[in-house]
Amino acid sequence: RNEGTLTARDGGYISLMGQQVQNTGVIAARMGKVVLAGGQAVTLDVVGDGLLSAVVDSASVKALVDNAGLLTADGGQIFLSAKSAGGLLDTVVNQSGVVQANSLSGANGEIRLDGGSRGVVQVSGNLLAQGAQAGTQGGTVKVLGDKVGLFGAATVDVSGQNGGGKVLLGGDFHGQGADTNASQTIIASGASIHADALQSGAGGQ
Repeated sequence: RNEGTLTARDGGYISLMGQQVQNTGVIAARMGKVVLAGGQAVTLDVVGDGLLSAVVDSASVKALVDNAGLLTADGGQIFLSAKSAGGLLDTVVNQSGVVQANSLSGANGEIRLDGGSRGVVQVSGNLLAQGAQAGTQGGTVKVLGDKVGLFGAATVDVSGQNGGGKVLLGGDFHGQGADTNASQTIIASGASIHADALQSGAGGQ
């Protein structure tokens, strides 16, 4: 559980792992990666080029990743992943805070919330992978699991100055691709999704 402020150097990474992982503070890794992973066993792999890969290998009946604070990795990647060994209605990823991976010049941000094939992913906060700087495009946001939802005033924004990015909720277009397809996707009346081109270029997906 992080209640403080954790900051990596540019291009670095911060990973919190356990059966249950909670953040109410600030975790920042500009141009790097932030990983919150919940399960019985997690493999963390730092490959030669400095990229970080985290895989939840074994599920836990108590698995939970809960972010009520701020996660930021502009120009980088943020992954929240958990796998449950319990019932089909277990909430394994709960995002009520702010997750931000805005694009920088030459590096689009990516956010991925993954509840595996049995978990519920609940978003009531903000997921931001915007291209706010001149010449940048929006990044990518994926919200995947058995059941996924945007609740309350949840906001997903991948708008960019030179083109919109990509938002996948519950899987890819028509269930294509390698991403997990949800059995149910919910978008509340107060939630919003933006993938606009703000100055030039095409809108996103």
